[in-house]
Amino acid sequence: MKEMDFWEHLDELRVRLIRCLIYVGIGASVAWYLYPYIFNFLTLPIKSFLEEMKGRFVVVGITEPFVIKMEFSLIVGAVIASPPILMELWGFFSPAFSPSERKWAKLIVFPSVILFFAGVVFAYFVIPPGFKFLLQQSPPDVTPFISINNYLMLLAKMFIAFGAVFQLPLISMLLAGLGIINTKMLISRWREIIVGIFVVGAIITPSVDVITLLIVSVPIVFLYLLSVLLTFLVERRRSKVAEANR
Repeated sequence: MKEMDFWEHLDELRVRLIRCLIYVGIGASVAWYLYPYIFNFLTLPIKSFLEEMKGRFVVVGITEPFVIKMEFSLIVGAVIASPPILMELWGFFSPAFSPSERKWAKLIVFPSVILFFAGVVFAYFVIPPGFKFLLQQSPPDVTPFISINNYLMLLAKMFIAFGAVFQLPLISMLLAGLGIINTKMLISRWREIIVGIFVVGAIITPSVDVITLLIVSVPIVFLYLLSVLLTFLVERRRSKVAEANR
C-alpha cells in the first residue's frame, strides 16, 4: 500500500469529516421529525408524578421552543450517527496502528457503542426517581413548572455520563492488553475503587438520597467486577501468546 503524504492525509480527513457531518445531518433530520415522539418518551417516566403535583413543562421566551428543538435534534442526531462516525474515524486512524494495536482497537471500539447505549437505557430508568426526589423537596402548595430546555439538557448530560461510565470494562480490557494495569492491581485497590465508585455515583445522580445512590452505584460495582474478570482473561491470553512465541 502506497504511503500517503501530509496533504493526502489532510484531504482524506476533510472527506471523512464531511461524511460525518452528513451522517449527523441525517440523524438530526430524523430526530427533528420524530421530536414530539422522542419528547413524550423522555418525559414519560416523570409525567404522572408531575401531574400529581399539578405541574407542567414550560418554555420561556418566543424563540426557546425552536432553539430547544434544534439543539436536541443535533444531540440526538450525533448519537444516531455515532456508529458510522466511528467507522470513519477507524478508517482514518487504523493505518497508523500496528497489527496488535488494531486487534485491541477492534475489540474495544465497536462493543463500546453497545455499552454506551446500555448506559443510556440504564440512566433512563434510574434518573426519574432522582428527579422525583428533587421535586418532592418543594415547599407545600408550590407548583413545579419545569423548563423543557433545563430538563432535556440535564437528561442529555446524564445520558452521556452514564454512557461513559459503562465503558469501564472495555477501558480496563484495553489497558490490560497494553500492559498498563493488571488483575493484582485492580484487586489490591478494591477499597479505593469502591469508594471512588460511590463518589462518582453521587456526582452523576441528580439527587442525594441513599436509595438512588445505591441504584446507580451497585451496577457500577458490577462493572468493576466485570473489569477484573476481563483483565484476568486478557492476562491469560497474553501469557499463552508469550509462551507460544518462545
